[in-house]
Amino acid sequence: MKVPDVHYHLEISVTNPVVEHEGSASFTIYHINIETNNPRLTKSKYTVVRRYSDFDILHQCLSFDHPTLLIPPLPNKQRLEYIKGGRFTDEFVSKRCNSLEIFINRVIKHPVLLKSEVLMIFLEDSDYWSTYKSNLHLNESNSIVHTNPSVEGVTDFLMNSFKKPHVESKYSKNFKEIEHQRLNLQDNLNKVDRIYSKVVNKQDSISRELNSFGDEFNKLTILLNNDFNGKYREENQLDDETKVLVNEFRTFSENLKKSGSYYNDLNQFIEFKYLNNLKDLEHYLIALGNLIKLKDYKVLDYEMLNNYLEKATAERENLIRGGSLTSTTEGTISFLSRKLESLTGLRGSSLLPSSASIEKLNSRISLLEREKVQAKQVYEQFEKDLVDEWSQFQKVKDDEISQSLNELSEEYTRLYSKSYEDWNAFKLNKEGIKLQNKLDDDARSKYFSANAVIKNDEEIKELLHEMKI
Repeated sequence: MKVPDVHYHLEISVTNPVVEHEGSASFTIYHINIETNNPRLTKSKYTVVRRYSDFDILHQCLSFDHPTLLIPPLPNKQRLEYIKGGRFTDEFVSKRCNSLEIFINRVIKHPVLLKSEVLMIFLEDSDYWSTYKSNLHLNESNSIVHTNPSVEGVTDFLMNSFKKPHVESKYSKNFKEIEHQRLNLQDNLNKVDRIYSKVVNKQDSISRELNSFGDEFNKLTILLNNDFNGKYREENQLDDETKVLVNEFRTFSENLKKSGSYYNDLNQFIEFKYLNNLKDLEHYLIALGNLIKLKDYKVLDYEMLNNYLEKATAERENLIRGGSLTSTTEGTISFLSRKLESLTGLRGSSLLPSSASIEKLNSRISLLEREKVQAKQVYEQFEKDLVDEWSQFQKVKDDEISQSLNELSEEYTRLYSKSYEDWNAFKLNKEGIKLQNKLDDDARSKYFSANAVIKNDEEIKELLHEMKI
């Protein structure tokens, strides 16, 4: 009886990155918050701590265990063109934390990767992850050392002899459509990235101007607080009309500066979250493109082996009929022999025009036939999985774009809602403000000539500095 496929609830967030120091070395730890009903993980709600290197090892293990699948990419150590500053700045750590959360959620959304044993070990609230890592063959850069050759090990030496695969695939139309959509999506993401980078600059300019405008209105409250001789008056010394106007100028100034801060908050979200998510989606597309190239290489492997097999078979028939090896074919088979011997450990003499050479060819032909069958299985598996992986990628991509746009719209709504609340609460009291013109011609000349304005501005700045405004 077939056991039903049980889908367990699994919700993961990566938060609270903390930079720690160990001697002269520094590193960042990330808190992975897990909520699940999967009995394999024993707890329903808990937090584990992991470093970037742990995520990197998980990624390598998944790639090694599932070579034909699209493994979500990690935020690369070297690709920091959109990060300002060093690896331990708030901006870098915050963006990497967001990218790691995207990575792990892409993994758990994948129907095959979700069931991976290494993923379960990575998420376990135990010391087993440390034990598991210690049992892996890692080099100095924490990369997995592949001690056993893969099934397609022989053909890895033969790759890239053809510029383009010629084998007709039943998925050819699918692959053309995948490549077309992939390139279009990558182009559109780049355009959105460029446009929104300009939007951020514009909104940053608006934020600065609103703050500057608010500062100027704040200076006006100082003018209103002073009498005509420039002496500062406390609020209780002001007449009612002036007091009302001072308060309204002050509120107006505060609202301007609040609006500026709302734009600044919006820009923080766009830079740290929205644009960062776009970059992660671009990296996902690049990983898909690399998988397509790898699939093509596996087809080339098959074609190369088939080509060698045909030549070796033809030469064997020629030798049986009493002929000799041509120099071109002899060189080809000698090259192939050396490659095969280096992988299989077989050693033999060079091909001689005798029965021994026919026996040697038979041995090579048998090995080539086995490798050809295996190479065909490999590339067919790549083709089948690539079609499925594209479908999975589409689902993840649609979810991520939808979520990003919803979050972006919420941030804009928050900006306009807060601004509306602030300005709606501000009601200019037109009633009761009946300031009379107390300046005669001499007073206007005294207080508002060019030199007087400059002098007054300097006095206002000095007073603002004393008041720490």
